[in-house]
Amino acid sequence: ANRNITGIAGGADGKIFNVCNIGTTNTLVLVDESASSTAANRFALDANITIQVERCQRLVYDSTSSRWRAQQ
Repeated sequence: ANRNITGIAGGADGKIFNVCNIGTTNTLVLVDESASSTAANRFALDANITIQVERCQRLVYDSTSSRWRAQQ
């Protein structure tokens, strides 16, 4: 089944985290500003990001806003 990710613990300023979908059929969704995660673990995105099979999304932690941000 498709999976939603609402946050990642352990952020520190400038920390880089790559989320990769190594599944075979389902997507991963990074949920923008989800209340299901502690504020400091949330994503600050323009919208939800869907990661297709065999794709990755790089995130960088911003300690000023205490959020993970997508990096191109």
